[in-house]
Amino acid sequence: MRAFLVLCALLSYPTHASEQTMPRFYLDYAVVEHSLKNDKGYSKELLDFAKAHRQQADFLADFWWAKAKKECLETFKEIVHRYASQVTPSTSASDRTNLEKAAKAESDQCVYGVIYDHWDEINAMIVEKVNQADKEDAR
Repeated sequence: MRAFLVLCALLSYPTHASEQTMPRFYLDYAVVEHSLKNDKGYSKELLDFAKAHRQQADFLADFWWAKAKKECLETFKEIVHRYASQVTPSTSASDRTNLEKAAKAESDQCVYGVIYDHWDEINAMIVEKVNQADKEDAR
Protein backbone atom coordinates (compact mmCIF):
# COMPACT_ATOMS: atom_id res chain seq x y z
CA MET A 1 0.00 0.00 0.00
CA ARG A 2 2.82 2.41 0.90
CA ALA A 3 4.44 1.84 -2.52
CA PHE A 4 1.14 2.66 -4.21
CA LEU A 5 0.87 5.94 -2.30
CA VAL A 6 4.42 6.91 -3.22
CA LEU A 7 3.75 6.05 -6.88
CA CYS A 8 0.65 8.25 -6.80
CA ALA A 9 2.72 11.08 -5.33
CA LEU A 10 5.33 10.76 -8.08
CA LEU A 11 2.68 10.74 -10.78
CA SER A 12 0.80 13.68 -9.30
CA TYR A 13 3.09 16.37 -10.68
CA PRO A 14 0.95 19.19 -12.00
CA THR A 15 -0.16 18.07 -15.44
CA HIS A 16 -2.22 21.06 -16.42
CA ALA A 17 -2.19 24.72 -15.70
CA SER A 18 -4.39 26.78 -13.53
CA GLU A 19 -4.40 30.55 -13.29
CA GLN A 20 -1.38 30.47 -10.94
CA THR A 21 0.74 27.59 -12.25
CA MET A 22 2.19 26.35 -15.48
CA PRO A 23 2.48 22.70 -16.49
CA ARG A 24 5.59 20.96 -15.21
CA PHE A 25 6.72 20.34 -18.80
CA TYR A 26 7.83 23.97 -19.21
CA LEU A 27 10.37 23.57 -16.40
CA ASP A 28 11.52 20.13 -17.56
CA TYR A 29 11.96 21.37 -21.13
CA ALA A 30 14.05 24.32 -19.90
CA VAL A 31 16.23 22.02 -17.76
CA VAL A 32 16.94 19.76 -20.73
CA GLU A 33 17.52 22.75 -23.01
CA HIS A 34 20.03 24.33 -20.64
CA SER A 35 21.73 21.27 -19.17
CA LEU A 36 21.79 18.83 -22.06
CA LYS A 37 21.24 20.83 -25.25
CA ASN A 38 23.56 23.80 -24.69
CA ASP A 39 20.67 26.27 -24.66
CA LYS A 40 19.68 25.26 -28.20
CA GLY A 41 15.93 25.07 -27.91
CA TYR A 42 12.78 27.13 -27.86
CA SER A 43 12.12 27.88 -24.18
CA LYS A 44 11.72 31.59 -24.79
CA GLU A 45 9.42 31.01 -27.74
CA LEU A 46 7.43 28.45 -25.76
CA LEU A 47 6.96 30.85 -22.85
CA ASP A 48 6.02 33.71 -25.17
CA PHE A 49 3.57 31.38 -26.89
CA ALA A 50 2.12 30.46 -23.50
CA LYS A 51 1.64 34.14 -22.64
CA ALA A 52 -0.25 34.81 -25.87
CA HIS A 53 -1.98 31.46 -26.37
CA ARG A 54 -2.08 29.75 -23.00
CA GLN A 55 -4.56 27.02 -23.90
CA GLN A 56 -2.68 25.94 -27.04
CA ALA A 57 0.71 26.04 -25.33
CA ASP A 58 -0.59 24.10 -22.33
CA PHE A 59 -2.08 21.48 -24.66
CA LEU A 60 1.37 20.97 -26.19
CA ALA A 61 2.96 20.85 -22.73
CA ASP A 62 0.35 18.43 -21.39
CA PHE A 63 0.77 16.18 -24.44
CA TRP A 64 4.54 15.79 -23.95
CA TRP A 65 4.27 15.52 -20.17
CA ALA A 66 1.71 12.70 -20.54
CA LYS A 67 4.00 10.98 -23.04
CA ALA A 68 6.92 11.24 -20.61
CA LYS A 69 4.85 9.84 -17.74
CA LYS A 70 3.69 6.95 -19.92
CA GLU A 71 7.20 6.12 -21.09
CA CYS A 72 8.55 6.39 -17.53
CA LEU A 73 5.79 4.44 -15.77
CA GLU A 74 7.79 1.25 -15.33
CA THR A 75 10.81 3.23 -14.18
CA PHE A 76 8.63 5.12 -11.70
CA LYS A 77 7.29 1.81 -10.34
CA GLU A 78 10.82 0.43 -9.95
CA ILE A 79 12.00 3.57 -8.18
CA VAL A 80 9.00 3.55 -5.86
CA HIS A 81 9.47 -0.11 -5.02
CA ARG A 82 13.17 0.36 -4.31
CA TYR A 83 12.71 3.44 -2.11
CA ALA A 84 9.54 2.24 -0.40
CA SER A 85 11.32 -0.93 0.68
CA GLN A 86 13.80 1.27 2.55
CA VAL A 87 11.07 2.86 4.66
CA THR A 88 10.23 1.07 7.87
CA PRO A 89 8.11 2.10 10.85
CA SER A 90 11.32 3.27 12.55
CA THR A 91 12.40 5.47 9.64
CA SER A 92 12.57 9.06 10.82
CA ALA A 93 10.57 11.79 9.14
CA SER A 94 13.75 13.46 7.88
CA ASP A 95 15.02 10.16 6.43
CA ARG A 96 11.66 9.66 4.71
CA THR A 97 11.86 13.16 3.28
CA ASN A 98 15.39 12.47 2.02
CA LEU A 99 14.26 9.19 0.42
CA GLU A 100 11.33 10.95 -1.25
CA LYS A 101 13.65 13.66 -2.59
CA ALA A 102 16.05 11.03 -3.95
CA ALA A 103 13.18 9.11 -5.59
CA LYS A 104 11.83 12.30 -7.16
CA ALA A 105 15.27 13.30 -8.45
CA GLU A 106 15.73 9.87 -10.00
CA SER A 107 12.26 10.04 -11.54
CA ASP A 108 13.04 13.47 -12.98
CA GLN A 109 16.00 11.95 -14.82
CA CYS A 110 13.66 9.60 -16.68
CA VAL A 111 11.43 12.51 -17.72
CA TYR A 112 14.45 14.48 -18.88
CA GLY A 113 15.53 11.45 -20.90
CA VAL A 114 12.19 11.27 -22.68
CA ILE A 115 12.34 14.97 -23.52
CA TYR A 116 15.92 14.54 -24.74
CA ASP A 117 14.99 11.53 -26.86
CA HIS A 118 12.08 13.39 -28.47
CA TRP A 119 13.85 16.76 -28.67
CA ASP A 120 13.50 17.22 -32.42
CA GLU A 121 9.81 16.23 -32.38
CA ILE A 122 9.05 18.56 -29.48
CA ASN A 123 10.85 21.46 -31.13
CA ALA A 124 9.12 20.84 -34.46
CA MET A 125 5.77 20.91 -32.67
CA ILE A 126 6.65 24.14 -30.86
CA VAL A 127 7.71 25.83 -34.10
CA GLU A 128 4.62 24.56 -35.92
CA LYS A 129 2.21 25.73 -33.22
CA VAL A 130 3.89 29.13 -32.86
CA ASN A 131 3.87 29.70 -36.64
CA GLN A 132 0.24 28.58 -36.85
CA ALA A 133 -0.76 30.96 -34.07
CA ASP A 134 1.18 33.80 -35.68
CA LYS A 135 -0.68 33.27 -38.95
CA GLU A 136 -4.03 33.22 -37.15
CA ASP A 137 -3.10 36.39 -35.25
CA ALA A 138 -2.16 38.13 -38.51
CA ARG A 139 -5.64 37.63 -39.95
